[in-house]
Amino acid sequence: MTGLVIENERGSWILPEPPRPAGRYQEVTRSGRLLATSGHGPGAEPGVPQRGVVGADVSLEDGRVAAASTMLAVLASLHDELGSLDEIAQVMHVQVFVRCAADFERHPAVADAASEVLVGVLGAVRGAHSRTAVGVGSLPFGIPVEIHLTAMTR
Repeated sequence: MTGLVIENERGSWILPEPPRPAGRYQEVTRSGRLLATSGHGPGAEPGVPQRGVVGADVSLEDGRVAAASTMLAVLASLHDELGSLDEIAQVMHVQVFVRCAADFERHPAVADAASEVLVGVLGAVRGAHSRTAVGVGSLPFGIPVEIHLTAMTR
């Protein structure tokens, strides 16, 4: 699925190859119509920070780039599981973890980049979601952003 292009009246996005689990878990689980993703990190596309601390060695803007890339990875996993993003009826909740400096307070600005991708790809109705954005001192593999979400299928 490398390079799957999603185009609509709101823009164009390229979904990366869906990530594979780095341990004994699944990237997406289902129970009835409920979907939950595991935590995802940024994709490997050029210009996306793979490691670092937002507010220290990763700028706010680069943190936003990482968050947008991470949401595309989440969407790639959902597409891989469902066969089509059209099967998503509603995103319910998004959790964004930002690996950041102790004095960093712009977590929502980083998370907004992920929300913007989600609403851009799925639309204002299906992509509307509640959200938690928190700062943490460490994330797996040193990534700057980790995201997971819950959604309902049609």
